[in-house]
Amino acid sequence: MPVIENPLRIAEEAAADYQECYGTELVSAIVYGSAAGGDFDPKHSDINLLLVVVEVNLATLERSSKLQEKWLKKRVSRPLFMDKHYI
Repeated sequence: MPVIENPLRIAEEAAADYQECYGTELVSAIVYGSAAGGDFDPKHSDINLLLVVVEVNLATLERSSKLQEKWLKKRVSRPLFMDKHYI
C-alpha cells in the first residue's frame, strides 16, 4: 500500500476524476473522516469521499465502477453516494 503524504491532494485528484465521469450530475464531492481532520495516518488511513449526485440509482453507481477500482489501489475508499434530494 502506498504511503499518502498529502491526502487532500489525492482527494482532489479523485474528485476531478469523478467530476469527469459524472459531469453536471455531480453536485459536490466532500472529503470526510480522518483525511479531513488531524487523525490521518499516512501509512494506514484511507481517504473517504462523499459524492452528492443528482440521483442515486444503479446506473449511477455502475458508471464509476472502474474508476472506483482505480482509486481503491490508491487508498481512496469506495465513495459514499447521496443524492441532492436526500441531503
